[in-house]
Amino acid sequence: MQTRGWTDTLLHGFLNNKNNFKANGWLRGSSSWLLDEPANFQDYWALRYFAQAFQEGINQARPRAKKSTAGAEGTSFPRLVFRVDDSRPQWRRDALDGLVDYHVVGSAMRQYPRLVFDRKRWFGEIVVEYGGTNPVQASNLQPVGWTLDAWSLGADGVLPWQTIGTARSWQQGDELSLFYPLPDVGRGAGRLARTTSPPGAEPGVVPSMRLKAYRRGQQDVEYLTLWSRQCGLPRGTVGRQVRAALHLSGSRQATESGGAEDAGRIDYSGLRPQDLWALRVRIGEALSLAHPATQSRLVDFRPPPRDQSAGGP
Repeated sequence: MQTRGWTDTLLHGFLNNKNNFKANGWLRGSSSWLLDEPANFQDYWALRYFAQAFQEGINQARPRAKKSTAGAEGTSFPRLVFRVDDSRPQWRRDALDGLVDYHVVGSAMRQYPRLVFDRKRWFGEIVVEYGGTNPVQASNLQPVGWTLDAWSLGADGVLPWQTIGTARSWQQGDELSLFYPLPDVGRGAGRLARTTSPPGAEPGVVPSMRLKAYRRGQQDVEYLTLWSRQCGLPRGTVGRQVRAALHLSGSRQATESGGAEDAGRIDYSGLRPQDLWALRVRIGEALSLAHPATQSRLVDFRPPPRDQSAGGP
């Protein structure tokens, strides 16, 4: 990865294994634990074992990287992160402290904010909230509101689950389709592309309006990050101001799947487009007058080294 120059993108080490895969036959699953969405402490303890092995491997490679780059590891060493998808942070205890780099957490983050954000601060974790996106017939303010809401609470991003549609999604409303397959224009306007690309062809997708709403939310967060730095205000202070200005109060709603494993969706019934627009214009004009220096990136997501030999858990 280093020789190819892959040193800027976050490369995830992620375990999606589940022991309930065996419900469809013993050979359908290989795991004795729920390593994705752990549901009891044995699952977390198993994740600890794999996280330690992951970090140990990185630490073995890191000294060689330092020698080959004259100590310039900060920009040249690949950004390898151990990721955990966790809907129950209240059950984690201290099993993964100092081992997790990328913490994808469900809406329980809002019930147990100190458990999530204290660890973010202590251990340098990247925190991303996952959940559902609004149905195609509902307001596309939901992705914008969710993005701003998560940022104002202290999260580093949001992750809509299940995002790729099929040819059927063009004809039937699909809540999970943020990306659509390319129409097969070479075979007539009424035909749609196959769900798999032919050999040698580049895969292609069409962005949905809801995906563009996520982009709008991301750009608003960039504005707020610039404004926070320009004013010298802590992110939490700006976040509270944004929440007050937009009457930003999210409520968790169950999605169609329902059940204990439902990721849910955060909705914003009090959010108005005119309030979003007014805030965006006001901050944009203030930044235009301030002329902040151009930056290649506003936030450098690079978790600290996880050296277990130096007193880690």
